[in-house]
Formats: sequence, structure tokens, C-alpha cells
Amino acid sequence: MKESNNSTETPKIDLFGSVSRGAISFSLNNFAVKFLVAINTLILLLNLSVYQYGVYKLVFSIYLVARGILLPGLDSLVLNEYIAKRQRGDFSWGNRLFYDFICLRFTLSLMAFTVFFVGSQMIAERYSPGVGIFLRPISFLLLLYPLSSLVEIVLRSTLNFWMSSFISILHELVKLLLIVGIVLSSRKLDISTTILITVVATAISNALLIFYIVARYRSILIEAWISRHLGGGVMWNLLRSYGKWAVIKGYVASLPDSVRLWLIKVVISTEAVAIFSLANSLVGSVRKLIPTQMLSSLVPRFMGLRVLGYIYFRLTKYYIWLSTLMLIASFVLLPPLVVVMFPHYAGSLAYFKLLVFSLLLGGMALNKQIVYSARRHKFLFLLPFVELIILVGLGPWMASRWGLYGVSANFLISETAVFLIVWYFLWKIMPSLSDFSVYDFFEIDDQDKRNISRLIASLRERYKRVISVVLRI
Repeated sequence: MKESNNSTETPKIDLFGSVSRGAISFSLNNFAVKFLVAINTLILLLNLSVYQYGVYKLVFSIYLVARGILLPGLDSLVLNEYIAKRQRGDFSWGNRLFYDFICLRFTLSLMAFTVFFVGSQMIAERYSPGVGIFLRPISFLLLLYPLSSLVEIVLRSTLNFWMSSFISILHELVKLLLIVGIVLSSRKLDISTTILITVVATAISNALLIFYIVARYRSILIEAWISRHLGGGVMWNLLRSYGKWAVIKGYVASLPDSVRLWLIKVVISTEAVAIFSLANSLVGSVRKLIPTQMLSSLVPRFMGLRVLGYIYFRLTKYYIWLSTLMLIASFVLLPPLVVVMFPHYAGSLAYFKLLVFSLLLGGMALNKQIVYSARRHKFLFLLPFVELIILVGLGPWMASRWGLYGVSANFLISETAVFLIVWYFLWKIMPSLSDFSVYDFFEIDDQDKRNISRLIASLRERYKRVISVVLRI
């Protein structure tokens, strides 16, 4: 990297320390989450047939599309603006935005629940009886979604990375306890029971998290409540300007994944949906071990500062290293585990070995977050359509010709296309971020050595804390 950035080296190191602490929290907790998910998935696959698991995934794909009524794109938009405004000292505007967001989310949640609960019967009778009958219990997740949004924004805005990353652990742990309770009681674990367990686990984990938020961050909630007396229209003005693109993107973002599953069902079979879903889930599990979740909390604080170039270069560099290591490790370790734990799904490994190469696009999350914080929402809104064009244009032909190999290859093509488009756009709007050469990514300099040393020290400290807690117990 060029030396022109050295004048701000000291503050950059301190800020990178924040990134490192966030990465450690999410990495350690993600390992725990993946362990719990593996156990839950194992129990499900041992009790559900390949066809039943495929139906289960299709039901949730419909829920993800229906969740678009709640404008899921608002979460990232509100978090980004809330942090940015509070960073600049405009607390009243940020608090009113938070209040308006929660009110809007609960209103839309109630409307979506009503439509989905009533409409599920019509879907079951007229379109897809095998799937429609399971939509009614899923509709309760729409009621619980606003609570998850509230918890996430409070924790991420306060940089409580550990608790933010603990949310998934809590949900999977509650889910595991419910699954084990059902199995031990000798009750049949079918599709209906599995969906009910997911709903109940979400309700219990959300209730516990709300108690935690009220106990520790009561002042934030009180400030938001008081702000209702301030001038209104904050949310509306945001949506009228650049915010509308972020909201629409939140809806269309899930379309490629849902369309892909239904394409597999139509062109190949329902069983193929289960096989591809498992392969894709394995890749997603490995990808989540690469800590990117803290970016939405940190990048808005760096926008407009010279430190952003430093953070971008270092994180991109480390993401490339970590993604490569994860790719190699997953090739070596995961296949034997799948063969032993999920023998009926061993056929998914061939597709996993194709899909896992998407890990090499490890800088995608950082690139997108910087573009997001730069408020280029219209550009990000168009990206899912690039995936849809490639999926709809080439997907049916590739799926009919090469089966799931064709679907996997289509996925890699769309991911690579989006990565290149985002990288080029970012280079055009912020050319200063490209102040490095390809060689710099593979060079271990003195700063890398210092960062690695600090990372090891942080891990040792976290390890000592865990041991001390265990000894007390």
C-alpha cells in the first residue's frame, strides 16, 4: 500500500482494534451457532424424509417473500442513518427515526399477519395443498419480526457485538431444547411440528432478548418514546429521498434465492430442492464463520474519514486470507462429516464443492456496506435484478441440461457478476479506496504482524474469561 496514508496511522490502529474485537465476538459465537445448527439439522434430517425436508424449505421460501410486506430493507437503512446522525450529535433526529421505524414495523407486521393467516387457506385449496397447509403457523413469525428488528438495532448501534452475535445462539439453543423434548417424548417430528418448533423458539428467544434490552438499554427506549413529541415526518422524508430504494431492495433481495428453489422444483424435483438447500446451507454456514456482521455498525462511523481507506484495505486483505483458508478447510473437513452425519444427503457434496468457491468473493460484504453507507441505494436496488436476469435467462436451460450442477454453476456466475459490478462501481465513486496493488493483498507487512499479535492477545483474554466462568460453575 502506498505511504501517503501514514500520517493518520495512529488513529487507524485504534479503530482497527474496534473492528478486531467485533470480529472476535462474531467469529467465536458463529462457531457455537454452527455447532447448534448442525445438531438441529442432524435431528431433523434423521426424522424427515428428503421430500419432507424439501417441502419444509419451500414453505420458508414463501415466508421470506411474504416478509417483504414488512419492508425488511428498513432495518439496514434505519441502523445506518441512526448511527450516522448520533455520530454527528443529532440525537433528536435519530431518536425520532427509531420511534417512527418501530411504530411502522409493528403496524405492517399486524397487517401482514392478517393477510398471510387468512390467505394461507386459499393457497392450500387452490394452488399448492402440500405447501399451503403449513403457511398458517408460519404467519406468526411475521408478528415476531418487529421484536427482532428492535433488538438488532439497539445492540448494533451500541457496538454490543457479543450480545448481537449471541442472538442466533439463543435461538438455536431454544430450538434444540424443544426438538430434543419432542423426540424424547416419543412424539413424531413431522413438518408441522418442525415449523411449530421454529415459531415457538423464535417467540421465546425474542422475549428473553427484550427483557435484556429493557434492563440494560432502557434509556434508549425512553429517549425514542419522548421523541414522539418532536416534529414528525422523519421516516417519511427519508423514504421520499434515497430511502425508498433501500426499502424496495429489501424486498427483491430474497427473490433470486426463492426463485432458484422453485426453478429446481419445476425443472428437476422436490427432492432436488432438499439436496441443493443442504449444499447451499453448508456454504452459508462456512461463510458466516467469516465475521462481516459488525460492518453495518462500524462503516457508518468511518464514512468521510481517511481511516476508511485503511479499514477497507486491511479488511479486504484479511477477508481474502480467511476466505481462502475456509475454502481449503471446508473441502477437507466437511465431506467426511456430511457422509457420517447425513448419509442420505451425501449427494449434495458434489454441488457444495462448486458453490463453496463463492467464498473467494469474501470482500463482497465490505464493498456493499461502503456503497450502502455512501447512500447509493438505487444502485444496490438494481443488483438483485442482475442475479434474476442470469437466473431466469440461463437457469432453466442450465438446470435441464446439467441438473443441479447447472444450477450451482448459474449461482457462481451470478455471484461473480455482482461482485465485479459492485467493485467497479465502488472504484468509480471512491477511487481513493483502490490506493493499493494486487501484490499488497499477499504481503505480510509490519502492521499485519501487529494486528495479528493484538488479535492473539484478545483471543487469549477471551479464553481466560471463559475458563474462569467455567471454573466458578
